Amino acid sequence: MKSKKRLKDFLYKINKNKTIFYTSRILAIAYIAFITLFAFDSKSFVEGIIHLLPTIMLIGIFVWAIYRPKAGGIAFFILGLIFTFAFKTYGNFLTFIIISFPLLIIGILFFIYKKEKRIK
Repeated sequence: MKSKKRLKDFLYKINKNKTIFYTSRILAIAYIAFITLFAFDSKSFVEGIIHLLPTIMLIGIFVWAIYRPKAGGIAFFILGLIFTFAFKTYGNFLTFIIISFPLLIIGILFFIYKKEKRIK
């Protein structure tokens, strides 16, 4: 009976960890794609490049978060706070949910992800 419980707990931890692993990455990619849509509103090439600066910054943090999940999670969370105050999303609940909240959730998911130890 004990071995079945241990196996069940082990499988639960693995599935929970994989869910966090994939959810954080899928949400980050979807959010980056969403922010990229704002660049299509530009009238000139230079303006389009300026609108792509947040996307470039997010891609850099995303790549960093893949290799260092804890540090990347903190970076996403801080970026969510920066977006909240820089774009003043705290004034409108819907704007906050669309622009800032996903970054906070992505940051938390990357932060709580635990890397599995490799067996040598």
